[in-house]
Amino acid sequence: MAGCAFLGGAAVLLVLGGRAAEPPGPKVFQKRLRVASVDPATSTIAVREPDLEVSFDAETRFLVHRSIRLKDLKRGKPLHILAKLHTVRTTVTAQSDSAMTEVAFLGAGEAYEHPPLLPQSQFVRWHAGLLTFVGQAPYLRIGEVMHRLAVGEDATVYSLEKITPEQLRGKTVIVRGEAAPAGGDTKGRKVTRVRAAEVHFLELNAEHAKVFQLQWGEARKAPLGLKGEYYDSPNFTNLKVTRVDPSINFTWGTGSPDPSIDPDNFSVRWTGRITPPATGTYTFQVNTDDGVRLWVDNQLIIDKWGAPADAAASVDLTAGKKYDLRMEYVEWTRDAFAKLSWSGPNLPLGIISHTCLEPPPPENSRQSTAQNRQ
Repeated sequence: MAGCAFLGGAAVLLVLGGRAAEPPGPKVFQKRLRVASVDPATSTIAVREPDLEVSFDAETRFLVHRSIRLKDLKRGKPLHILAKLHTVRTTVTAQSDSAMTEVAFLGAGEAYEHPPLLPQSQFVRWHAGLLTFVGQAPYLRIGEVMHRLAVGEDATVYSLEKITPEQLRGKTVIVRGEAAPAGGDTKGRKVTRVRAAEVHFLELNAEHAKVFQLQWGEARKAPLGLKGEYYDSPNFTNLKVTRVDPSINFTWGTGSPDPSIDPDNFSVRWTGRITPPATGTYTFQVNTDDGVRLWVDNQLIIDKWGAPADAAASVDLTAGKKYDLRMEYVEWTRDAFAKLSWSGPNLPLGIISHTCLEPPPPENSRQSTAQNRQ
C-alpha cells in the first residue's frame, strides 16, 4: 500500500483519497462504464468497453443513489448530514438545546460515506443519528439529544441503498476497484481485469447528478481511517457521535470531541483495520490523558486504563495483510488528548496515516465473508 506514511505535527481533519498499491501490485481503478450484462454464476460484469473484464465478490458493495424529498424521509430513518452545530439556549422547545444550520446533505439508508460537497471549509463536521419530527419540523436525534435541522433550499437530499448486481444491466455505473494486466490476446492487445470493490448507480435528478458526477466521477473514494464511536460517559454508554477519523491525533484540551459530549467523563472507541507497508516488527505507541487500551490482531498489547498513559508495545506484522485494530480511550477530568503512533521497517515514529487504515467492513459483508469461508 503505497503512501502508507506517518503524519507529523497537525492532525488531518478529513482526507478524501483512494488506496494506492505498491508496484507491481494491483492499481486503483475508477471509471464510468456501461453495463451490458451480469453473470452471477461467474461473478462477472460484462461492460461495453473492449478488452475489459470486471469481476466482483461477496464483499463488493453495490449501491444506488436516488434523489428523494425531505418530506419523504421517514421517522426513525438513519441519517448522515453535513452541517454546522450551534448550541442554543432557549425555552421555546424542551426537546433541544442545539440546532444544526446550513445543512447541505441528508443521506438516508446506508449513507456512511461522506458526500463530496464543496467547499468543505464552510461546514464543521458530519453528524449521524435518527430522523424524527416535532410537529412538522425535522430533528436529528443523536443519543438522547435532539438537534433541530434548518435545511437550506439548495440542500442535496438523496438515499444510498443496496441493490443486487442483476439490477445493473443496461445501466451506466461508476466502478471502483483494483486493476491488473491479464496478458494479451492473439492480436497482442492488452486485457485488463478489474476486481470491483464498489459499483455505484445514479438515479438522481439533473441538478444532483451533475454535482455527483463532477465530484464523485474522478477520484472519489470512501474515507480512510478508523471508525470512531464517541460516548458521553466513561464506560461506553450513551453513544453520541459515530464518524470516520483519518487518524488518532487529537488534542481537545479542556474541551470535548463534540458539543453533544461533556468535557469530562467521556469515552471513545476506535475500530478498523490496519495494513502494514512492509513485513517486520512494528512498535505501537500511545499518548493519552487519561486511560487507554490497544488491541492489534485481537490481542491486547497495551492496557493503561488507570492513569494518563505513554506506553509502547511491539508486534510482528506481514506486508499487505489486514489486521484488526481497536483502541479504547477514557477521559475523566481536565486535559484530554489521544494519539496513536507507530514505527517499523524503514518507517520512523509518527502518527499512523489514514493510508494504512480503513473502517471495519459492514456487518453484512462480514457475515457473507464468514459464510464463504465455511
